Amino acid sequence: DEKRRAFDFYDPITTGDSTLSACVQGIMAAEVGHPEAALEHFTNAVFIDLDDTHGNTIDGVHIASTGGVWSSLVCGFAGLRDQGPMPFFDPRL
Repeated sequence: DEKRRAFDFYDPITTGDSTLSACVQGIMAAEVGHPEAALEHFTNAVFIDLDDTHGNTIDGVHIASTGGVWSSLVCGFAGLRDQGPMPFFDPRL
């Protein structure tokens, strides 16, 4: 509940200037039960290089953001958690 309140407060005022913002915000949106916001942030992260949304893809692919997209799928939507003795999935699709 605390995570949800923090997300609800910060998500609308976060600038998203970093290429890493969208993937992290997407993971948190999925975790706190905002699937529409999770999908929107995920889509933004996916297209950072494909649509050159930051205007600097010519300098190279944003590799950390690419890893963030993977994390959004695995930790956000699929809900991979490693808390406890065994990893488990808690999907948020």
